Amino acid sequence: VAWRTSVAAVEELAPQLAALAARPDLGPSERFVAELVQALIDVRLRRPDAPDVVAGLLAGFPQSPLAADPALTQLAAMGAVVLVEPELVRPLARASLSRTDLDDVTRGRLLHVVSLSDAWSGDLVRGHLGLREARELARRAELLPIEAEVTCLLAKVEALRGELDAAKAHLDEGRELGARAGSEWIAGGHLECALSLHQAAGDEDAYAALLALAVRTGTGVDSGLLWEYRYEQATALAQAGDSRGARRLLAETPPAPPELAGATVLPAWRDWLLDPDDDSRAAALERAADRLTRPVEQLLKARLAWLLGHRYAARGRRVDAIRLLESAAQRYAAIGALGLLVRVRDELRRLTPDAARDDAQRHTPADLAQLTE
Repeated sequence: VAWRTSVAAVEELAPQLAALAARPDLGPSERFVAELVQALIDVRLRRPDAPDVVAGLLAGFPQSPLAADPALTQLAAMGAVVLVEPELVRPLARASLSRTDLDDVTRGRLLHVVSLSDAWSGDLVRGHLGLREARELARRAELLPIEAEVTCLLAKVEALRGELDAAKAHLDEGRELGARAGSEWIAGGHLECALSLHQAAGDEDAYAALLALAVRTGTGVDSGLLWEYRYEQATALAQAGDSRGARRLLAETPPAPPELAGATVLPAWRDWLLDPDDDSRAAALERAADRLTRPVEQLLKARLAWLLGHRYAARGRRVDAIRLLESAAQRYAAIGALGLLVRVRDELRRLTPDAARDDAQRHTPADLAQLTE
């Protein structure tokens, strides 16, 4: 509860946890909870050594007997999410997920966070499968808020995977479930899921409209995408010739926290947007994108190659455009983002002399999706 409240509320909780952790009679489970929650609060308060404390507590968890406790596993998973290392969640949850005596409620909650983390860390195929199961478990257990959230997340992953009809249906269903649950938290995620759907569908007007809405409402604080949305809108403005609007938006955007996924590339992205036709700035952004190595950064890495390739194509720089668009296509294929792969491939086809012949042999996103099932 304290995690999503004010700093003042968190500070009120901290002394109580410190006193609890100091008690000599705590068992291993209670001590793990007290120490990890204290460390997560310290991260919230931006104490510099807190992330290392969280990482240390999580390091030995998968081999510990504590890992078989689903409640402790969910707390450990929160720690990995706070560290922006969702690739750690599945190993942390392996022991609990392997249990055969979990009820639908417990398994559904676990699978929700594990599958979301799979998709977030660049494994869209596994994340897609897990979210489908988590949705059914939440429905059977009558966990309406979780069913609503998972259904919308499923729509986002399906959009990225190129399954656009399923994504549209699940986005509508998720909105209806969210309205029944009456949750502002869930409603806030609908916009982000719809953004991915319009991007994958190639509906530039709808994507631009929702991107502007996301920026105006400050969407993306919880997902960590607030800065990416602002830079995406600045890119759209710059590509449309509104350099003044792009500069104004960038000037209004505060520096990103250094631990944010993708934060290292933002200065180069900003410089490029100030003059998108400057070759040295484009090259600097390409080099910065190549240094995005964390699993959670791979979707952004592919997107930046796509944006750079698109700009080179608009300038008539065919060789550079093909090189970067092929790089984006390869990266999208690696993480299972078939919907975005199709968009990039369409741009590549317009740059190749045999595009008309390829058009007759073109696969649909659904065709491509079947190849990875």
